Amino acid sequence: MKKKLLFYLRLVISLLLVALFVYSADFTQLPPVAPSGWPLIALTALIANLDRVLMAYKWSILLKVKGINISFAEVVCSYYIGTFWGTFLPASVGGDMVRAYRICGRTGNVKDIISSIILERVLGIAATLFIGALSLIFFITFVSASEWKIAAALALSLLIFFALLALSFSAQLTRWFDRRFQFHKRGRMEKLAEVYRSYRSYQEHRGPIARFLLWSLLEQCSPVLSAFLVSRSLGLDIPFWAFVVFVPVIMAIARAPISFDGYGVREGLYVYFFSLVGAPTAESFLIGLLGHIVGTAAVLPGFFYCSFYSPAPAKLWPSASS
Repeated sequence: MKKKLLFYLRLVISLLLVALFVYSADFTQLPPVAPSGWPLIALTALIANLDRVLMAYKWSILLKVKGINISFAEVVCSYYIGTFWGTFLPASVGGDMVRAYRICGRTGNVKDIISSIILERVLGIAATLFIGALSLIFFITFVSASEWKIAAALALSLLIFFALLALSFSAQLTRWFDRRFQFHKRGRMEKLAEVYRSYRSYQEHRGPIARFLLWSLLEQCSPVLSAFLVSRSLGLDIPFWAFVVFVPVIMAIARAPISFDGYGVREGLYVYFFSLVGAPTAESFLIGLLGHIVGTAAVLPGFFYCSFYSPAPAKLWPSASS
């Protein structure tokens, strides 16, 4: 009941925020997407799909560390299906649960798959916060110093996040888990401890982790390029550097599970940040909304295809941590 209530609350928040911007903005002067703009929309959809493939590749790096050798096609399919259901399930965790369920059903390696998803999310957030803080620091240094409070908040969040990340790999925390759960054999607490031990063992594989982080930093280009292409498809003349600076910040803040799939919140952030470079409310809102819709719709063909296409998993070798 509580989860349903939160779902409907987030849906209401999204509808109210979108309605507020639609009511307050003047859309009468906005041109429709020109015929020459549709190829740019198609390119935006292609980038959204390439981003899903890249995310699947990153996850496969973590899976291989654990000796989970499953076909890349199956990893990609799990990402498409998880992305779709994650739109309706609580925050991004719902999509992660769908991915975990699908892969676990083919490998049975539950603790290592869950730990890989946890680390994937943790490192992904770290990369987003890092690029977001760096972008905003660049903006206040070379363009306007008025937004230093937001930059400071992002930088502080990044420092706290990295401190917690370092703590999560500490030997002291492992010993605490061992003492805390030594009397809970075969119970839920023991399973939680097994997931944590699997998570912590990633510190022994710094090469794959470094590769994952580098790909995560590169992945931040996807929303930047998508937003820029959407603006060009609408015939808007907003400088590219504004997208490089603001979109990573928007994506970092929009991760908060406040609304339905971020609708309303992300568009509001577009309005706020792009107003700093003189972009009108209607244009900024439309860039965020259209980009959001295109990104969601672009993965639907992949979702439907993967829902009916179930490739046989590759032969599995025993997990190194099993």
